Amino acid sequence: MSQQYIVLGQTGEDALVILNGNFTQLFGSLSVPFKLIAVSGAFQQSIPANTFVTNISLTPIGSTPMINIGLTNNGGEILPTTQITSFTLIGAQQYFQNAGLIYFNTSGIGSFNIRIDYIANYN
Repeated sequence: MSQQYIVLGQTGEDALVILNGNFTQLFGSLSVPFKLIAVSGAFQQSIPANTFVTNISLTPIGSTPMINIGLTNNGGEILPTTQITSFTLIGAQQYFQNAGLIYFNTSGIGSFNIRIDYIANYN
């Protein structure tokens, strides 16, 4: 449904229906970030087709573990192996024309909270 407009002389009930429809359309198009809580070891996150990953936020928990992030298993295309000591924001800037995976490999003591920000239906 496309955006609708409220016009002069409309009843309050009709205007309310239009407003609710416009908000539903707006909020339905927002991308909710992927949040991975207290993760460690090797794992991956699937990314839908036609998605642009903008940022990856890392927050270490408990210690200062090492991590690498890539487009292949054990790859470092997004972030080579790095020790993370505090909140770190990584500008991933990665477009997925087809569905794909982002691989995370952690080592050392501790775990991470990870947030992946993206824009769905990019093109």
